[in-house]
Amino acid sequence: MLRLYGEELLKVIRDAKSLPPTEHPECLVPPYRSKNKVLSKAVQQAIDEHAREIGIPASVLMRKKWLGQLYEVVALDKDVSELPQGLKGWRNDWVIKTLIPVIKKHKIELQQGMGIRVQ
Repeated sequence: MLRLYGEELLKVIRDAKSLPPTEHPECLVPPYRSKNKVLSKAVQQAIDEHAREIGIPASVLMRKKWLGQLYEVVALDKDVSELPQGLKGWRNDWVIKTLIPVIKKHKIELQQGMGIRVQ
C-alpha cells in the first residue's frame, strides 16, 4: 500500500493541513459502544417483536448501518428527515412511533456510549 499510494497519501495530508479550519470536514461521530447493554437489548427486543409481527427476519427489518445512523440522529437531536433512506419507506412509521421512543429512553447511555459529552 505504501509503495503504491504513499506519495498520494502524503500529498492529501499536506493539502489538508493547508486548509483553513472553516474548510475542514465535520468530524465523524463515533459508533455506539457500551459495556452496559440496556439500550442494545431494548432496541433488539423492539426489532425482534416487530419482525415477528410482520413476518420477516429481523436482519431485513433493521440493518446495523441503519441502526448506527439512527443512533446518531437521536443522540445529536437531528431531524427525522436525516434518517437513512432505508428507514424512510415502509419502515418509517414504525421507526418514528416505536423505535425512536425506545432509543430516547436510553439517550444518556447512547450519548455516553458514543463519546458525546452530556450536559
